[in-house]
Amino acid sequence: IINKSLQDSFSLLFGCKKNENNENAEQSQNLLSFGANQSILVKNVARVAEVKKKFPGSLVFTVEDSKGLEFCDVLLYNFFRDSATKEKDWWAILAKKKELLNEDQQKRIPNDPGNFSLSNLQELYVAITRSRNRFWIIEPEKIFCEPVMRLWSQPVSEDKLFADEEIA
Repeated sequence: IINKSLQDSFSLLFGCKKNENNENAEQSQNLLSFGANQSILVKNVARVAEVKKKFPGSLVFTVEDSKGLEFCDVLLYNFFRDSATKEKDWWAILAKKKELLNEDQQKRIPNDPGNFSLSNLQELYVAITRSRNRFWIIEPEKIFCEPVMRLWSQPVSEDKLFADEEIA
């Protein structure tokens, strides 16, 4: 998960740096246009239009529209921010994993984890499984993806993976 803007994330991933005079703008634009084997996935149609405007020639789809498609590389952009699920409700996925959290983070878990929509996890699954090789999540503001980052950053042994009830 990368907590930078879309342009900064592309520069980080693909090594294209813009200087103060923007001399590499043309090179950046060519480099940052994904081809047929790469795609940018977003949560909604409005975000599709925004990303296509910034990176014309790139394949940009909503997660829903990407069902059935497969790409070598996939970037998921602003998924958590654009989700109808509020930031505090993303903490509900950790409701049964409180041992992964410090005291302040435990306070973020809503009293009623039932507010969390399973459809968000299903959409996240769809996005992740569109990629054959590389998958990146670009979320400029860490606050929106912090619960998922916390969950994914913990080592899980095979015997514990299926020992607990479902998370959501």
